[in-house]
Amino acid sequence: MGAPAICATFTESRDGPDPPGARLYVGLDVGRRAHLVAAIADRAMADGTWERTSVRRIETNAAGFTALTAWLEGMGPPEQALVACEPTGGWYARTVVAWLENRGYPIVWLQNWALHERRQLAIGKQTKTDALDARLLARLLYERDRLGAVGGFLHPRSRSADALRLLTRNRLKLVILHTRYQLQLGVVEDVLFPELKAYFPRRPTGPIVRDLLRRFPTPAALAG
Repeated sequence: MGAPAICATFTESRDGPDPPGARLYVGLDVGRRAHLVAAIADRAMADGTWERTSVRRIETNAAGFTALTAWLEGMGPPEQALVACEPTGGWYARTVVAWLENRGYPIVWLQNWALHERRQLAIGKQTKTDALDARLLARLLYERDRLGAVGGFLHPRSRSADALRLLTRNRLKLVILHTRYQLQLGVVEDVLFPELKAYFPRRPTGPIVRDLLRRFPTPAALAG
């Protein structure tokens, strides 16, 4: 997908720059290789042109993040912006969020269901796109900020709690993988070295057995 055109301000229905102090709503749809970012001024939100605003593709590297902040700074200072993100991007999200926070951009974590429901209202059963999600994330911020929308848009957990939750999930995945690989090693041992079960009945794939197999990978080598 090619990078879309970049606009200094999103003013498709009026001429001239945004008025001083105008709020900029930024929706950040996180991906592994690239993020899609929609930066929409409150005037575009109010006149309905937000649905047609450009969405920029940002590579997930230092050059991409530098281009992102340069692009946002061209539309106003960080204190006038508000960035929305879903708490589902894992470390991909936290990298770009930390980059933006270190440069003064306030971050709002939104509930996953809030974006889902807003998308259903916008397109129904049509195919969703990442560009649409980026715009809708920005729109949710506007509806909460300027229209007084309520309903638990904000993600309630702190960043520390989210980090602990992510680490817990990752540990569970590691335990599952460790168990799977132990079972696979046991199958290989049963085929190539069935006598090991007799000598190590309790832990045939434990650290002692693995060290033994590193030194003597076959029964012939061990017999020698």
